Amino acid sequence: MKKCMIALTAAISASLILSGCGDADSAAQKTDGIISGAKSAVESVADKAAEAAEAAKDGIADAAEAAKEAAGAVADKAVEVKDAVAEKVAEVKEAVADKTEEAKEAAAEAKDAAAEKAAEVKEAAAEKAEEVKAEAVDAAAAVADKAEAAVAAVAAAATAAVNAPAAGTIRMITEATFPPYEFRQGKEVVGIDVEICKAIAKALGKELKIEDVEFDSVLPSLIAGKAELAAAGITVTEDRKMQVDFSVPYVRTGIVFIFAKDKPFEKADDAKGKKIGVQNGTTSADFVRETLGQEPDMFDSPASAFAALKAGKVDAVIADIDPAKAVIKGQDGYDISDLLTVEEYAVAIKKGQPELLATINKVIEGMKDSGELDKITDEWTAKADAAAAAEEAAKPAEEAKPADAPAAAPVVAPVEK
Repeated sequence: MKKCMIALTAAISASLILSGCGDADSAAQKTDGIISGAKSAVESVADKAAEAAEAAKDGIADAAEAAKEAAGAVADKAVEVKDAVAEKVAEVKEAVADKTEEAKEAAAEAKDAAAEKAAEVKEAAAEKAEEVKAEAVDAAAAVADKAEAAVAAVAAAATAAVNAPAAGTIRMITEATFPPYEFRQGKEVVGIDVEICKAIAKALGKELKIEDVEFDSVLPSLIAGKAELAAAGITVTEDRKMQVDFSVPYVRTGIVFIFAKDKPFEKADDAKGKKIGVQNGTTSADFVRETLGQEPDMFDSPASAFAALKAGKVDAVIADIDPAKAVIKGQDGYDISDLLTVEEYAVAIKKGQPELLATINKVIEGMKDSGELDKITDEWTAKADAAAAAEEAAKPAEEAKPADAPAAAPVVAPVEK
């Protein structure tokens, strides 16, 4: 305010000077008027300033109040923001928790799937290993089979080389205790089968060699290549046909009972439940098992079975008719029955030799047609009967003979096939 008054006075003085007022009173009056007017102006200004100040004060207060309200609003907003942030954080936490649980579940599922896949892979690997193992075993077995086959082939070749007949010979395998078909005269094997095989050898332009073995070894020896012909009063059967090839039959025969006349046996039913003696490996043994349904008493030959009958160890004997007739010759207390079966004898050869079989059949059929077979049958039957009679006649002489006397040549008892 003071500065305003000083400025005003200076302004008035300047105005008076400029106006050129002449006297002081007039100037003083004018000055007072000016001053009074200035004072009023100043007061007016002062009032205006006061009003402005008051207005400014009120504005400041209003501004402060507005600021306060704004601050309150900001605080409220901050609370809202805080709450919103907290809510969002909670949502995020929940979402994270959910995602974590989902992740855990996914991880568990992945773990289970991996375990399942691992089990499948393990099982597949095990199966593959078993397949490989089986293939390896099969391969090893195949190698072993081939090795065994090779060894067998070498052994067969060696056996064949050992068993091969001498050049210009053909071998007959038999069992020389079956008169009149094969039996011994001294060291020589003779009989109907021998004569047939000699005719076969002649047709082939070869010399016959004879080997004498046990009857149950005849066919196995033939199959093993130890002979080319087997003739031993061999009955043709279906089982034997599976092992060897047979020629056309050269005789029809059969089996009979041998019995004491006071205890006759005429039919199969008579023998059921009784002790029946037979030669081992023959069709007589098969008859007892298959027809009578029982096990027979086994012996090496019909002669030894007949000896057991005489000693009371068996009730009857079953044998082929020819050896049966031979063993009871001169035995008044014993007899034979009618045929129980009808059988055929034939020459056997190893399978797979059609040319040899054809030659054998041609020889046998020729001997039948010419009457040669009947002739040798009669001849060797008579010779076998004579040998049996001589043996029987020699028995008392042997019993009375001194211990140091030379023994008579033995005559072997006939054997049934």
